[in-house]
Order: sequence, then structure tokens, then C-alpha cells
Amino acid sequence: MTPEQVFGTRVRIERETRGWSQAELAAKLEGEGLKLHPSAIAKIELRNAEKPRAIRLDEAAALSSLFEVPLDELVGRNKTRDQKAAIERVTSTGVKTLRGIADSIGELEESVKALDVNPDSLRRDATLAENGLLDLSPEGQIVLMRSMLIHNALRELHRVVQPVSDQIGTLVRYGYMPAEEVRQEYAKFSKQVLKLESQPDGSET
Repeated sequence: MTPEQVFGTRVRIERETRGWSQAELAAKLEGEGLKLHPSAIAKIELRNAEKPRAIRLDEAAALSSLFEVPLDELVGRNKTRDQKAAIERVTSTGVKTLRGIADSIGELEESVKALDVNPDSLRRDATLAENGLLDLSPEGQIVLMRSMLIHNALRELHRVVQPVSDQIGTLVRYGYMPAEEVRQEYAKFSKQVLKLESQPDGSET
């Protein structure tokens, strides 16, 4: 197929994927500042005529912008290479994110340790209070309350961050796993998608 034929086929596929008629596509293009009759769109999509209609640069650019698909992809450039590079960037960013989370949590933990709030310290504070050796002024009480709340918030942070870290780890793993494992994971993913699509409201049972 020539680049023009590929472009015409991609225009039709992108239009039909979105559920637009040729008239609806023409209306959307007009909203973007390009007047293109539905019959002209039909001629762009149908490239097997003896004298196929020429595709103007402004038309190609407008369709690329409307579909949010790069023009070089619309004319048939293989995007596998670009996707491989993108996967490498994603996995690299995922690893950096995991390290960043671990480092940040570690810094928080070191800071919270200075609060000296734990079961042993609470028992000690209770003993000190009984012997009149603990500051029980209003300000001292607020400071202790803040410390307790911060300590508990750190525990909650661990609880909510772990699933996020696990999911980022899965994302990274997909970028590195062997091809056969990719096929197996994708097969499970496809079955799950089909299962969800088969349910009337799209919700899981």
C-alpha cells in the first residue's frame, strides 16, 4: 500500500472506531477550522479509484490533530520502535519512582523516630506523669497529641503506599519479563476484559 492508501484506510478506521459518520467527521473538522465535504472524506478514505483525490497537507494535519494520532503514524510508519523506546522509559521511570518512594519513606521514618512515640515510651510517659515529672501543661499535651497523630499517620502511610509500590513494581516487571510470560499475562488480561465487557453494566461480579 502507498502512504496515501494507508492514510485513507487509517482515516476510515479512526473515524469508525469513534462511531462517527463521514458527515459527523466533516462537522468536527469544520469546528477545527477546516471545511471538508463528506464526499471529500469518502474520496480520501477510498483510494482504489483510477484517479484518487489528492490529499492536501492542511487536511492531513487537521485529521491528525482531530484524531490525536501523529501524522507519520497515519501514513504507515511502524510505531513498534517508538513503543519499545517508550516501554524502556516507562520501566526506567518506574524503578526511579520506587526508589524515590523508598527513600522518602525512609526519611520520614527517621524523622518520626525523633518523636519517641511507641508503646514503651507511652508507658514511660505515664510513669513520669504519675511522679509529676512530665510536662502536662496545655502546650505539652498538644505536643504529645501531635506526636501520637503523626506516628499513627506514618503507620497508615505504610498501609496505603505498599499497594501502590506493588502496582508500580508490576508495571516495571511487564517491561522486563520474557516474551512467553508476556503472552501468558496478556491472555489472562484479555479474558478479564472480555468478562467485564460481557456484563450489562460493566461492573465486576
